[in-house]
Amino acid sequence: MKKLILLALLLATFVIPFVYVRSINSDFFSYKQVRFPSYPQYSRIWHHAWQKQVFRGGWKFQNEEALEVHDDISFLVSPALVDEIGDFKGVEIDIMWSSKFKDFLVSHDKKGSLKTFETIAGKAIKLRDLLLMNQKYPQIHYWLDLKNLRYISLIDAIKRLEELFEEFDLKNRAFIESYYPHQLKELAKAGFNTSLWLRSSFVPQKILWNPKNSSFINLIRLPLAFYHLARLYWRELKQRKNVSSGHFKAVSIGLDQYNVFRKSYKHLNVFTWSNSTEKTMREKNEFGYSEINIFLVD
Repeated sequence: MKKLILLALLLATFVIPFVYVRSINSDFFSYKQVRFPSYPQYSRIWHHAWQKQVFRGGWKFQNEEALEVHDDISFLVSPALVDEIGDFKGVEIDIMWSSKFKDFLVSHDKKGSLKTFETIAGKAIKLRDLLLMNQKYPQIHYWLDLKNLRYISLIDAIKRLEELFEEFDLKNRAFIESYYPHQLKELAKAGFNTSLWLRSSFVPQKILWNPKNSSFINLIRLPLAFYHLARLYWRELKQRKNVSSGHFKAVSIGLDQYNVFRKSYKHLNVFTWSNSTEKTMREKNEFGYSEINIFLVD
C-alpha cells in the first residue's frame, strides 16, 4: 500500500507537470483550426485606454445610486489631445453598463464592486457623448472593453448597442471585448464583432517550485501548489473550449503572455496590448509578430 501511495506521489510530482508543460508548448491540446475573417482595414497600432488621455482632471469612483451624468463634456476635453486620435486607426475605450441610466458609461471597473463607476468632475460620461465628439474622425475604429458584461441585462444592453452601432455606423469598425464567454457569445449571435479576453496564463514550474522561496517552504506548500495547478489547468481547458467554439472573431491577450499562447492560438485573429509607448515598443522590436492584428499602446 505504501509503495502504491509513493508511486502515486511520484506520478503527481513529475508526470502531471510534464504533460501540462507539453500541452501549452505544443499542439498536444491544440484548438480546432477555426479561421475567422481578417481585419485588413485595421492598422495594427491602436491607442490604449484613450479616454484617460483626453479629459482634464482626475477620475474618481462613485456609487451608482448617487451617480449623475454630464450633459456636456466639451469643457472637459483638451482639443489638442482629441486631435491625436487622428494618428491612430483605432482606440480602446473602457465601458460599463449602467442599469440606472440604461446606457453605457465610460468607466473602468473597480475590483470588488459591481455598482461603482468612474466619474470626472463629479459626473460620469456616456459612451454616446464620446462617440459624438469623435464624429469628425469617421475612419476611427473602436475596441470597446465591456467590463461588467456578466452582470447586466443582455436584452437591454444589446438593444442599446444596436442603437449606437446604427447611429454611428460602427458595425464594421468596432468590436466588443469581454472575459465572460457565455454572455459575449450572445452579443456575437446578435451580430456584433467580439473578442474574447483570455486570462493570463501561468508558468507551472513557478507554481510547483518558486525560486524565491526556500526549499523547505516549497516542500511544505507542494500540496497547495498541486491544487492551484489543477484548478488553473482546468480553467485553461475550458478557455480553449470556448475559443474553439467559433463564436468569437478574435482573442485578446496581453503582450507579456503572448509567447505562452502563441502556438495554440496561431489560427485566430489576435489582439494584444502593452503598457509601453509606441516608441518604446519599436525600440524593443515588439511589433515583430506578424500574426497579431492589433496592438494597443499607451
